[in-house]
Amino acid sequence: EGERVGYVSFGLKPDKTIYIYILAFEKHAQRQGFASKVFESLLEYGREKVEGFRGLSATVHKINHAAVNAAKKNGFQEVKERSKYIDFLRPIS
Repeated sequence: EGERVGYVSFGLKPDKTIYIYILAFEKHAQRQGFASKVFESLLEYGREKVEGFRGLSATVHKINHAAVNAAKKNGFQEVKERSKYIDFLRPIS
């Protein structure tokens, strides 16, 4: 309906993954499935536009439980755990 529900910032990494720098939603739009839609749109974009596309990647702060849970729910796998962050990868299927 033209209403802003959030924003995403992403870029292509040398390893042929689309790295999600920022994914944030307005308070009223949280927990409504928008993250899943963004992930699917980015996967579709990668498949169409990136030769050798490997998937999506992101780094999430450990205390951001909603983001950690959303990543896991949407097929992201933990690839590296650091003191404050978790690096995730959602490989293409």
